[in-house]
Amino acid sequence: ELHEIDRAILSADTTVRVAEEALNGLQNMISFRGGSILLFPSNHEKAELLAIRGDVSRKIHNLSEFQGLEFLTRGKNYHVSEYEIQIPLHSHDKLIGVMELEFQQPFNSHHIGVSRQVADQLAIAIHNTQLFEQLSDADQKLQILLQRLIEVQEAEKRHLARELHDEMGQSLTALKIELEQMESTTDPLIQLRSQNGLSIVDKL
Repeated sequence: ELHEIDRAILSADTTVRVAEEALNGLQNMISFRGGSILLFPSNHEKAELLAIRGDVSRKIHNLSEFQGLEFLTRGKNYHVSEYEIQIPLHSHDKLIGVMELEFQQPFNSHHIGVSRQVADQLAIAIHNTQLFEQLSDADQKLQILLQRLIEVQEAEKRHLARELHDEMGQSLTALKIELEQMESTTDPLIQLRSQNGLSIVDKL
């Protein structure tokens, strides 16, 4: 059953879904009255509730209220009571969250062992999912920037085209006036060449 939980956790695409799959799978293995998974932010001020299942009597979000924070930081379980336990979620030697479980009967070593295995796998999955979400967010921002760059380049092209059109128009007008003046000459060759030049200018 642990392998099934691992597969479900690894196939989830968001941190919330990862946490939900972990609690669902754990509920099928050990019977607990209530469970929750909290994610600790980098500033370690207020925890984010990722998932909750069953009846949870204590809903702590402020990290200063966690009595066992010192134990959790060191990677140790904290026994709130004989019915409730907090299991740390560690990733790369860093506390990133906690799994809280409450039981109808006093929990035993089997409950702790299974919960700890799920928590360890959950921490890895959360870390990987967070990296994927950050990568996706960065990729989305990059796509927006690239689109903006294309728009700016197109705008610059249009602006440059207008400038070139205006400059060419002025140059052609000046050239046409000059050719028309040359056309009034008595030299037949110059007249012919000026007429040919005027014909080309008119086509432009």
